[in-house]
Amino acid sequence: MFTNLVKTIGEQFKEIEDRRQPGKVSYSMNDCLMGGLACMYFKDPSLLEFQRRFEKKTERSNLQTMFGVEKTPQDSQFRNILDEIDPSEIESAFPRLFAILDNSKVLERYRFIDGKYLLDVDGTGTFSSDKIHCDSCLTQKVVKETKKSRAKKGGNKKKTSEENGGEVAGTVMPEAAREEEVSVRFNHKMIHGVLVHPGIKEVLPFVTEAIRNGDGKEKQDCEIKAGKRLLAKIRKDHPKLPLIFNGDGLFSKVPFVKELQERRMSFIIVAKETDHPHLYEELEGRRKLGEVTRIILRDAKKRKHIYEICLGLPLRDETKTKEEELLVNWFSYELINEKGKRGYFNTWVTDLEPKRETVEELVRGGRARWKAENETFNTLKNGGYHMEHNYGHGEKNLSYNFVLLILLAFLVHQIQRLADWQYQQAREKRGPFYALAEMMRVLFRIVAWPSYEAMMNTVIAGELTLAPS
Repeated sequence: MFTNLVKTIGEQFKEIEDRRQPGKVSYSMNDCLMGGLACMYFKDPSLLEFQRRFEKKTERSNLQTMFGVEKTPQDSQFRNILDEIDPSEIESAFPRLFAILDNSKVLERYRFIDGKYLLDVDGTGTFSSDKIHCDSCLTQKVVKETKKSRAKKGGNKKKTSEENGGEVAGTVMPEAAREEEVSVRFNHKMIHGVLVHPGIKEVLPFVTEAIRNGDGKEKQDCEIKAGKRLLAKIRKDHPKLPLIFNGDGLFSKVPFVKELQERRMSFIIVAKETDHPHLYEELEGRRKLGEVTRIILRDAKKRKHIYEICLGLPLRDETKTKEEELLVNWFSYELINEKGKRGYFNTWVTDLEPKRETVEELVRGGRARWKAENETFNTLKNGGYHMEHNYGHGEKNLSYNFVLLILLAFLVHQIQRLADWQYQQAREKRGPFYALAEMMRVLFRIVAWPSYEAMMNTVIAGELTLAPS
C-alpha cells in the first residue's frame, strides 16, 4: 500500500512544470518534494538535520528506495525551490490518493445519510509571528496592556475581530492608553475540509484552501471567501461526489448556503439564536402552534436525550430584505445528565429532512464536527507533525507548501491505518502511534533497507539482526 501511495504522489510531482533556467538545474522538482514528504512522513522536527543525514549512505539509500529520491539540495536551496512552486500543483496529489481509496472501497465505509459523505470544514492557523512575514500574511493589530494603564483603569477585556473570522484579536485597552503599545502580528491560516464518519476514528484530509492576502488587495482575506473558493475547488476535482457540508455558525449565512446549493452540496450547519433572531422568532410561533416535534429518550445511565425538529423555517440575511430568505429545516439536541444538569446543547439548520427515525443520526453528524478540530488540527499541531513549526516561511509559497506536504503525509498515514495490513500489524505490535513512529525513524536512519515493506516486517517482528562486519 505504501509504495503505491508514494508512487502516486510522485507521479503528480513529476508533472509539475520546472520554470528554472535550463542547464542550471541540479536537483529535480520531484526529488525536492519527495525529500520534503519523507521528512514529514517520518515526523522529523528539523528539516536541516534531515537534509544533513541524507549525506550519509544509509539514509540516502533509503530515500532512494522508498521515495525515489536521487539527490536533494542543501537546506537553503531546498527552501528556495519549494518557495517558487505553485501550491495548486501539490494540492493535485490529493484527488489522486482519493482515487486509490475509492478503488479499494475504503471510501464506502464513510458513506453517511443518503449515501453522502460528511465533510467537516473549519479554519485554523498554521503560522504566527510578530517579525517574520510575507505579502501573503494576514495582519492582526494587537494592543498590549501596560502596567501603567492597568493601575489606572484596570482594563482587560477582550475584543473580537470581524476581520479574523470572530477570533480574539487582542486586549482592549482603556481609551486613554490605547495608543501606547500597538503591534502587528503576522499570520498564515487555512480552511480545511476533512471527510469523517461519526463511527470511524480515522479522518481523511480532503481539500485545503489558504486564507491569504495578495494581488495588492488591501482588504484581508477571510474564512467565508476562502470557503467559497474551497467549494469551487471541490467541484472541480470531484464534480459528482455526494457531500454534506458540516460547518460552524460562521457558514450559516444566506449567501454561503446559496453557494452550497449551487455546488449541489447538502449541509448541516450550526445556527445560533443570536445569529438568526428572525428564524427563532418564527420557531417560537411554530412551537405555540404545536408544529415542533419533540422527542425524549432515556439511556441506561439515566440521562435524557432531547431532540426537537421543525421543517421549513426561513433563514434570512438579517441585514437585507425578505427576498433574501431561504427555507431550511431545523433540529436541536440537548443532553441532560443523571444529575439533571445540561451536559450539551446545540442547534443546526439543514436541507436534509429530520425525522423521528433520522434525527439521532443527523445529530451524530453535526456533533462529528469536532473531528476537524480534535482529530485533525490537534493531531497535526500536537501529535508529532509539527504543523505550527516554522520549517521555513519564504517570500511566496514556502510556508503553505510545507503545510501541504504535512497534510499529504498525514493522509498517507490515515490511509495506512485503514487499509495497509503491514502498518496495522506494526501498530498492534508496537503500541501507541508515537512509539511506532519513533521505531520507524530509528530503523530508517541506521539500516539500508531493500524496501519499505522489509523495514516494516522488522518493525512487526521486533528484532533486528545485523550481519557481522
